[in-house]
Amino acid sequence: MIFLGLGALFLVAKAIVFVGLYDSTIQEVRTVLSPTLDPLVIYAYQTHLASVDNLEDLVVTFSLAGLAFMAFVSCTFAGYNTIIYPVEFYGSDRLRLTNAQFFLGILALAGHIWHASRARLNRS
Repeated sequence: MIFLGLGALFLVAKAIVFVGLYDSTIQEVRTVLSPTLDPLVIYAYQTHLASVDNLEDLVVTFSLAGLAFMAFVSCTFAGYNTIIYPVEFYGSDRLRLTNAQFFLGILALAGHIWHASRARLNRS
């Protein structure tokens, strides 16, 4: 989760401060001046994923792939590594919790694939 947080922080820093992101509507790289931080707007994408229509909201969708990747990696560590996640602290039912995290990772990966396919369809 630390790597996910750092990756998201670097993406936001790249989009806002450094070189920016490519905006296909104006066909150039630009910095994101005011990213969407409203949790209601971000949460609303769960019901209509294809409605991302600006670069400010796109920063959220890029993080879905990173979130899915880190969910799969952390499930492996939490499920099988008893040195880092000892049974004495996390209990023997930690596999049930990692299964829930795995399915949330699948949901995040599906959201990323959905956004990527919609972006490719809109481009052509």
